Amino acid sequence: MLLMAAGWAALGATARGQLVTNAPRQLQLQVLDAASQQPLAGVRVRSWVRGEKESDTNGLCAIPLPAPKPGSFSYRLTLAKPGYVTEMVTWSQAQQDTNEDMPTNYVAHLAKGVGIGGWVKDEKGQPIPGAKIIFSGPLAGGVERERNVVAPNYHSERADEAGRWTNSEAPANFRQLVFRVGAADYRPATYACVTNEDDTNIVALPEQDFLAGRAVLTLGHGIVLAGRVLDPAGQPVPRVTVTKDYEWHNPAVTRETDSDGRFELSNLRAGEMVLTVQAADWAPQTVVVTLTNGLAPLTISLRPGLALKGRVVDETGQPISGARVQLDRAGRAPLEFDWSAETDAEGRFEWSAAPAGEYPYLIGAPGFHARSEPTWAAGGGEKTAVLRHEKEGDGVEADGIVTDGSSGQPVKKFTINLTEYRGTAVITSRQEAVSEAGHYRVEMDAKDDAYEIGVRAEGYLPADSDRSLTGDGDQSFDFQLARGVAHDVTGRFVVKNYNDWIDWAHDQEITFSPVAPKPPGLESEDALTEARLMHDFLRSSAGKKWRQAQRSLAVSLDAQGYFTIKDAAPGRYQLRAQVAQAGKPVGMASQEVAVGEAPLDLGVVEISARHELKAGDAAPAFAVKALDGGDLKLADFRGRYVLLDFWATWCGPCVAEMPNLKAAYDAFGGQCVMISLSLDQEAAAPRAFARKNGIKWRQGFLGEWSQTDVPNQYGVDGIPAIFLIGPDGKIVERGLRGPAIGEALKKALNPPN
Repeated sequence: MLLMAAGWAALGATARGQLVTNAPRQLQLQVLDAASQQPLAGVRVRSWVRGEKESDTNGLCAIPLPAPKPGSFSYRLTLAKPGYVTEMVTWSQAQQDTNEDMPTNYVAHLAKGVGIGGWVKDEKGQPIPGAKIIFSGPLAGGVERERNVVAPNYHSERADEAGRWTNSEAPANFRQLVFRVGAADYRPATYACVTNEDDTNIVALPEQDFLAGRAVLTLGHGIVLAGRVLDPAGQPVPRVTVTKDYEWHNPAVTRETDSDGRFELSNLRAGEMVLTVQAADWAPQTVVVTLTNGLAPLTISLRPGLALKGRVVDETGQPISGARVQLDRAGRAPLEFDWSAETDAEGRFEWSAAPAGEYPYLIGAPGFHARSEPTWAAGGGEKTAVLRHEKEGDGVEADGIVTDGSSGQPVKKFTINLTEYRGTAVITSRQEAVSEAGHYRVEMDAKDDAYEIGVRAEGYLPADSDRSLTGDGDQSFDFQLARGVAHDVTGRFVVKNYNDWIDWAHDQEITFSPVAPKPPGLESEDALTEARLMHDFLRSSAGKKWRQAQRSLAVSLDAQGYFTIKDAAPGRYQLRAQVAQAGKPVGMASQEVAVGEAPLDLGVVEISARHELKAGDAAPAFAVKALDGGDLKLADFRGRYVLLDFWATWCGPCVAEMPNLKAAYDAFGGQCVMISLSLDQEAAAPRAFARKNGIKWRQGFLGEWSQTDVPNQYGVDGIPAIFLIGPDGKIVERGLRGPAIGEALKKALNPPN
């Protein structure tokens, strides 16, 4: 029998969430079991502003209401009881509620939770006591009166001494949750019931494993990176700060060298990682490391720094004291080094151990427009930054000098093409410039999000800046123009074997990029040395010109698939198209284009329609050339598991995936077949890569993407793309990345009894 306090009988028979208003400023709450409609005692009721109470045997609890006050209104109750899913009850302006209209009586309902559980173990199957499992779900949406509290990082459990964990309050639809697992001295891992193409580090486990209490969440110790920092004479340097992946303020990935110059970072993931090394009296530097098991200790040699001296003044030349000068990001890249300083009474600053090469700096002071200087280099004379006083209605200014790239002489007549990005709007304008010194100055609206500047001059090839954010303040862009004549490239895209309509004019990814060889003199057998050489080169004037030459050209596309590429200089380019409809990939094409001394019409550019493969579909047959000169056919391996990898040496994520593939080969290479199919332009590149990196599994060569239909047959629209094919020739899993590669092979080759 349902027991209720006087005056509640009618309320108990009402629909869920019906409001009854009687007495002011106090809420009489009753909590019922959602299925049986019986009162629930012992429910912890927490108010945003009134602390915590507990429901009585009739499920009743009196909650004082907040006093009315002007402004935005939001009020929340959280209801929790072991064995039930925690719920929130909310009133707010978003729900068209007011403080004065809050109810005096309310019936809330709690749904019983499902029990889930399992163990946390290490890679050897041993329990990990005290491991923390954080439950995380999607953001709660909508404005429902009652809803569960599932949201990012909403609940956690601890494994006991046997590594066992349980929870009786999971929602019935717990498949939407992910479980983030961590423990001291172990690398974090993430588990779920379903795979997530946007996060390939999530390992999927069957739903029944969680419900049966046998979900095994495995943590590995990860990779340990040890190293030593020395001065040019080979002596150890103490108190050097070593930081992983530019995470300046994360103590978990920052170390300081000891008295012998040694440091150690643990629990790292396989793949590419960036170390930043900074010391008070030495030039900072970055080191790119490819992490693998058994990695030998690093030796990092410091180099002398250079002095960067400068002065910050206003428009009249008066010094600005207390201006902040800091190293800035290059485009959208992370902040490479952590340095800043303030100007003295004379507006001066100094970085006594700055790196060599050109770096961007950001200068700001109260009452002045911020200014970016993208190409300051340490050494030489004193730099000067001029800040403008802030005035109402001011825009953002860009200025610079346009010179002949060969002679260094100013180009006296040119056109500035300005492109401003404001929300979804793109605003273009042209400004003719005539200047004996080659100077220009343009102003952008402060409401713009970003902008680009292009320079056009008769007898010269076009030059364009990178896209810059207006929030970076005033900037200088100098242009060195190369002699030559540019031409337009035109054509039309057509998708083969695809009859549906395509919205060509919207959301298609079309790029037209120069094909240029790697700069000479940067090759080295040592990967760290080669990475450092390339880094230093890109910071030089020659390196900046080389990188500028690699910028993709804009491609305009109309509703029928006709495209135009303006101002292409003579040379070799890669035209790449990834076509989608309503967000779903349709197909892709890639081909090399040679631009000569006249406009070029490519005619029809065919795109192969993409096949949508899923688990259980038959893997398309292929027969390709092996890098060792033989034939490589998928059909030859029927009856065995095949791990198939589409990749290329020019693909950074593909190269970063190699340590995971090598680990999978070392563990399971004797039980399955592994095949990598290269999409490089020449077979020599993957052949040399495999030889240099000790890759022993089968290697096939597809050639340039436009020359093969195999990727499209597998539904590949980006690489790396890794598939597991079963002995019956059907797809087992696709989209494998990171640790999931080895996990998929382990699951397939060693199924649980």
